[in-house]
Amino acid sequence: MFHVTAKLDKSTPIRIGITPGNVFTHCCRSGEEVPVNLAAVLQNKHFTPGRFYAGTTLEDGSTVQIPITDRNVRNFCIACGKEIEVDLSDFEGDEDFDVYTDEVLCDECAEELEEDDDDE
Repeated sequence: MFHVTAKLDKSTPIRIGITPGNVFTHCCRSGEEVPVNLAAVLQNKHFTPGRFYAGTTLEDGSTVQIPITDRNVRNFCIACGKEIEVDLSDFEGDEDFDVYTDEVLCDECAEELEEDDDDE
């Protein structure tokens, strides 16, 4: 699952999964919080890093909002499990990309897979 990361304070990291129900932006006219289908945004080339954010409510009832930027989105490599940084703007206009379900490979595993394909 794609997720955003940040620190609540100097020592407390937080990870929020990017899901259909927790991505928002603010209306440019009213300033009101508006839910967003990030997959559709990426397909239509309207992704602006920092304009969208993932939000969640913590156990203590407080809420956290983390801007979705080109530096804080991550996923886990499906081959080795390593957490890797993902720049969502790389997928703008890709109609086959789904930010909610697609999986990624780290560079090392992708290279290894390519080598295996070349050997066949």
